[in-house]
Amino acid sequence: MRESCYNCGAFATSKEHAPPESFFPEGYRSGLVTVPSCAEHNTNLSKDVEYIRNVICGQYGVNLVASRVSETAKDSYANSPMLFNRTFSDVRPVIVDGDETGAFRIELPRFKKVIKAIAFAMYYHDFGQRNEGDFDVFSTSLSSRSNLYHGVPDGYENVRRILEACTFKSMPVPQPKVFKYGLSRPGEGQIQYKFEFYESFCVYALTLPHRLSSAIYLPVTQDLTVFRLGRE
Repeated sequence: MRESCYNCGAFATSKEHAPPESFFPEGYRSGLVTVPSCAEHNTNLSKDVEYIRNVICGQYGVNLVASRVSETAKDSYANSPMLFNRTFSDVRPVIVDGDETGAFRIELPRFKKVIKAIAFAMYYHDFGQRNEGDFDVFSTSLSSRSNLYHGVPDGYENVRRILEACTFKSMPVPQPKVFKYGLSRPGEGQIQYKFEFYESFCVYALTLPHRLSSAIYLPVTQDLTVFRLGRE
């Protein structure tokens, strides 16, 4: 019987790694999770995956494995000056934990698209079926512009506290220094994931009963679109 795509249910034409293989450097690619995928939810996401991989592996506080992925990110910037300029067009210096580093705005719709694809893939892997609804995505590792630059609250303090206080069941993973995740059931019929990249960068994904319009990807404020750069 022909397999169906983990995300949309169309006929699968390939296997998609979850998270995408490019997040894993050489030496960390054994035993990776794969799910059946159509082209739209695999190769057609490659540009978004490249962009999000590049910004996550360069975050302040990530582990040494991420620095190996950063070398690949540097190559992609060298091959595409347009990608580099688009990514760092508004970078500015900031002080984090007494260290000078930098912050830049990310494209939140692309971030959510990639994280949601990972959430759909892990759901398929964990439950053997597609999530017919959708996922809402929030990262507690994002720093808001108002807080980071001006030291004032951004309105998401309670969301961060609630998410960070949740208890998650750790799920088995092949390469925990690159990616690990936990699962919880906060309400009837709901599944919530906690994804952790490179032992530092955290993103939460909560199931929703219906698929969302792409317009929902637009941030409520501009504040959620700032990341911190890692040091050289």
